[in-house]
Amino acid sequence: MTIWIKKKVVWYVIIWSVLVYICCIFVLPFMTRRFWHSSVRSPIVPVKYNEEDNTVEKEIAFQIQTIFKKLTTLNEVPDTQENTLIQDLERNFKFPMRSMQLPERNVEVQNISKEYTSKPILESLRKNIVIQYPTAGAPFFTGDLKTPWKISSTLIVPWKVMQNIGEVNPDNNGCFSPPDPREHWAMITMVKSWTVNAVNRQAIRETWGSITRIEGVNLEMCFLLARPKNAALQEELKKESEKYGDILQIDIEETTDHFTARSVAGINWIVKNIPANFLFSSCDDNMVLNLDNFIMSITETVKRQKPASKACTISDVFPFICVFSFRRSDPPSRDVNNPWSITSELYPPDVLPAHCQGGFYTTSVSTIRLIIAKATVTRVMALDAVWLTGILRQKAGMDANSVNAAHAIDYPGELVRYVEKDIPSAMRKYWEGFSKKKIANQKKVYVRMK
Repeated sequence: MTIWIKKKVVWYVIIWSVLVYICCIFVLPFMTRRFWHSSVRSPIVPVKYNEEDNTVEKEIAFQIQTIFKKLTTLNEVPDTQENTLIQDLERNFKFPMRSMQLPERNVEVQNISKEYTSKPILESLRKNIVIQYPTAGAPFFTGDLKTPWKISSTLIVPWKVMQNIGEVNPDNNGCFSPPDPREHWAMITMVKSWTVNAVNRQAIRETWGSITRIEGVNLEMCFLLARPKNAALQEELKKESEKYGDILQIDIEETTDHFTARSVAGINWIVKNIPANFLFSSCDDNMVLNLDNFIMSITETVKRQKPASKACTISDVFPFICVFSFRRSDPPSRDVNNPWSITSELYPPDVLPAHCQGGFYTTSVSTIRLIIAKATVTRVMALDAVWLTGILRQKAGMDANSVNAAHAIDYPGELVRYVEKDIPSAMRKYWEGFSKKKIANQKKVYVRMK
C-alpha cells in the first residue's frame, strides 16, 4: 500500500511539473505581453497612416513627365551647365495651354492638337485630364498671366528671428541639402493668425512655441498677420512685436479674400531672409504641435532625403509633408455661401489636386523658393493650401511623390491637434498632456526667453 501511494505521488509530481513547464513556456509570456500592453503602456493606438495604393498616381506622374519631355523636344533648347533649377523649370515645365481664355468643357485635347499632333502625347493628355491630373483641366490656373501680380510688402518684420537665424538674400537654388548628421535639422514655422487672436498667439508662445532646441533640432517661429482695419489693433500689434520680435505683418487688408496673397508675401519674406537648408512649416493659430512625435516623423523624412546632385534636378526637391491632413482627391466646393468654394467656370475639374490641408504642413525653404517662382504669374485661388501645395506644386513640375502624409511613427499619440473651442486653455491642456513632461526629461532642451 505504501509503495502504491509513493508511485501515485511521483506521478502527480511529474504531471504537475509538465503542466508548470508548459505554462512557463507558452501561457505566461502571452499573458505578460497582454498585461503589459493593456495596463502599463498607453492605451492610445500608435499613429499609423493608411498606406493608400498610389500605383495609379505614380503611373500618371510618369505619363506627365513623359509628356513634358516630348513637348520639350518639339522646341528644344541646348542644355548648359549654367542653368539653375529655376531656369530649367521655366524652360521645361510650361503647360501647352497658354491661353487664359476659358475653353469649353472636354475640348482641351482638341485645342492642344492644333499645335501638337503626336497621337501618344494626345492620348496621355486625355488620360491625365480624365483620371488624376485635374489641374490640366483648369487653364485659368495652369496658364501664365501676361502681367505678374505684385507681392505685398511687409509692415513689421520679426526682428528677433532675424537676430537668431536671419540671412539677407541667402543662396537658394531650389534644392535641399540634408544636414550632417541628418538628425540635426532646423525649421522655421510660420503661424497664420488674425490680429484679434492675441490670446492664441500667447498660448503658442507658452506651449509648443516656447521650445527653441531639442537635442540637435533648432526651432524658430513667427506669426503671419495682415493689416487690420482698426487703428487701435495695429498699435497693439506694434507693442506685441516690440516685446516678442516674432510678428511678420504684411501690408494687405485683413480679409478672407487676401488669405492666399498674405501667405505668398509671408513665404516670400522667408525665402529672402532664411537659409535655404532650413525646413519650413505653415500652420494655423489653433494648432497644438506634439513636438516629440513631430520631430521623430520629420527626422525620418530628412534621413530618407538623398543628397542634392550637382545638376540639382526635380528629384532633389524636398517634398511637402502633410502633418495635419493629406488630401489625395477632394471635390471642390461649389456652394456659393462657402467662402472657400470655387465655381466650375474658374475650376472645371471635379477633383482638386493632391494637397495638404492648411492646418499644418512642412517642406523646406528651398522648395518654397520654387513655389514663389510660379506664384506671381498664376491666378490666385482663395484656398491657399490647395493653391500652394497642389496647383503651384504641379505647375512647378513636382510629381506625385512630392506631397505625402507625414511619416508614420511607432509611438503612441498624434503629431498635431486641432483646437476648435476655448483655444488658449485647450492648447495649454493638450500641451501639458502629451508633450511637456516628455520634453522636460530630455537632456538638451532650450526654452524661448519671454
